[in-house]
Amino acid sequence: MQLLQSCLRALSLSVSLFLAGNANAATGGKIVNTNSGKTFSSLAAALKDAAPEDRLEVGSGTYKGQFTVAKPLTIAGVDTGEGQPVIDGVGKTLVFDLKARNISIEGLKITSSNSPKRPFGFLTPYAEEACLLVEADDVRISGNTLTGCGQGIYVRNADGAQIENNDVSGNHIGGIFFLNSHRAKVAGNTVNGNGYYGVTVQSFSFLPGIRHSYMAAKLVGSWWHVTDESRDMADIVTEDIEISRNTINGNAGGGILVGFARRISALENTIEENGGAPPSEIDMAWFNKHSKVKLDSNGRGFGILLSCDAYDNTVARNQVNRNIDHGIQVQSAVRNEILGNKVADNDYGIRIQGSFGNLIKENRVSGSVARGISLDTSRIPGIMTVPSIANRVVGNDLQNPGQNAFDNSDGKNQPPDQAWIDVAKAKRLPGYPAEQERINHWDDGTRGNHYSDFDEEQEGFRDADGDGVSEASHPIPGGSAVDHFPFAPIEHTLAPFKPDRQTSTVCNWEGGDCSPRTEPPAPCPAG
Repeated sequence: MQLLQSCLRALSLSVSLFLAGNANAATGGKIVNTNSGKTFSSLAAALKDAAPEDRLEVGSGTYKGQFTVAKPLTIAGVDTGEGQPVIDGVGKTLVFDLKARNISIEGLKITSSNSPKRPFGFLTPYAEEACLLVEADDVRISGNTLTGCGQGIYVRNADGAQIENNDVSGNHIGGIFFLNSHRAKVAGNTVNGNGYYGVTVQSFSFLPGIRHSYMAAKLVGSWWHVTDESRDMADIVTEDIEISRNTINGNAGGGILVGFARRISALENTIEENGGAPPSEIDMAWFNKHSKVKLDSNGRGFGILLSCDAYDNTVARNQVNRNIDHGIQVQSAVRNEILGNKVADNDYGIRIQGSFGNLIKENRVSGSVARGISLDTSRIPGIMTVPSIANRVVGNDLQNPGQNAFDNSDGKNQPPDQAWIDVAKAKRLPGYPAEQERINHWDDGTRGNHYSDFDEEQEGFRDADGDGVSEASHPIPGGSAVDHFPFAPIEHTLAPFKPDRQTSTVCNWEGGDCSPRTEPPAPCPAG
């Protein structure tokens, strides 16, 4: 279902933005413009009076209403004795709309009490309902609490956002959402207990008029509004976003979701106990109508998901534990690096589905009850069959009560659908492997992986020369793949992170090294 949802999102789509007025009231407290020296009891009045680059210090109290910020300002909460100041949208779907460059929002609690909880479907997250909607470049959001809105932070068509040290928890849909945006950093945040996703990164083009088609198909209601987007997907692909050192726990759908996007780096995050939400009734009705396979209502989820032609992304040195269904999932995604993660006690540790050219290296995968590392064919009968091919799995430590390794997609007994091949031949997918390169590699020619069920002599492991590498190969269950150089147990330590590819997927922020390297792929080839 996640594959279908993600691929449907990569179609060209549309919508329009609804913003209500600026009604505003304060319950105690005052606002000081530190540049002019003026004081206000109304945040709307303070915003209107401020000059560009002024600093507004908002004292303890509750300030109600919706606010549009259309000039570069710093709005900083100050505890003047009664706690963190609260900005309350009072049931509105949007609290702050940030429309100017170089805005800074600091130290506030932003919420919308009694705001509507929308019926969830795969289109719901795109509705522009949030505590903070960022529509301008170089916005800084730091040290805030954002809760009780649709999304906590929604960054749309904006570059250079810095989102640091916030608590973005308890929102109806998601914590932090990026759409068609570039060169951002998300670091040190707590993103817990949101209604579906923790951090989402996507690219879409919403064509004018499509909203009415979605309403007619009963995929959304009349409440669903986003801004029309008529640019080509190649021009809006989200890229160069670092998601690092965040705590992302207990989100009902999943932890980090990366859709059609490139050069996204998820580094050193703690991602635990996400998932469990069943497919929405909207999604189930649509899928069951259009597919030969019927969805059940069992809860699913993931710690990290790369999907729908997400490519050239890096997932490194994360702690991904006790998530429902998947720890790290790569689904219909291309040329990504999964490096040095500790993945424990998930149903599937690392699962690659219908994807090619990915590197899975130096991960420690333990406690998986289904499979540790699994390379699978993606199948939706009547829609698509795509094997996982030309992936490299090397240097991993697999210690799982379920099956340690599985690979049924060697490109021979389960060839991809012709439509998939035709797209690749048209060079619309980057790096599609040639015929002779389609097998998956479970070693690098000198070293393979450690398997807890193949590391003793009685299990077939042979190490006559004592170098820690078996002279006996280890067949991978599921197909014809073989690890020719399985190794003995070792003490697992993580070396400092270093991307495997020659050009790092992690932006050099100080040097500005975030230039595109490749043409983007086409959207997913399924319906």
